[in-house]
Amino acid sequence: MKKFLILGVLAVSGWLVSCEEEEVPGFVQQDYLKGDWLTKQVGELVPFNNGTTTVQIVEYTDVVNDPACNEDNFILNADGTFALNDYENVSGTCENDAISGTYTRTDNRIYLNYMDGATERLIIMNISVLTYTELHASYTMPGTSDLVFVKFAKHETAN
Repeated sequence: MKKFLILGVLAVSGWLVSCEEEEVPGFVQQDYLKGDWLTKQVGELVPFNNGTTTVQIVEYTDVVNDPACNEDNFILNADGTFALNDYENVSGTCENDAISGTYTRTDNRIYLNYMDGATERLIIMNISVLTYTELHASYTMPGTSDLVFVKFAKHETAN
């Protein structure tokens, strides 16, 4: 009888130990980040009076690209390089005000390193939402104190 009791305890113990590895809430696969992200909305802080006090809220506007130009996008490559493309039609010619360089990710931050002429620059993007299809982030514009909010959607390509 003792053998059955010991075997039962061992079986239950083994089952409990095997169940200890649970998924961590909020865990995001890092490779969700890699890909071609289309810029869908940009936001800025605006004052809002809620009746008793004035607070700051984020107000988003849709990004409307010129049909003659490519869509604004943010490309994060598997090799740690990036390109942030901002297309604009200037006098009938599409111009790309782009930055490119290298990136790293730590927790909910993306560190974008790039050169602006002879000056090395760093943008730290704070990720607020990251799924396979959505990326929402905020960052301070280099050289200013302007806080920028942006929503991206993953660009899906046909296989």
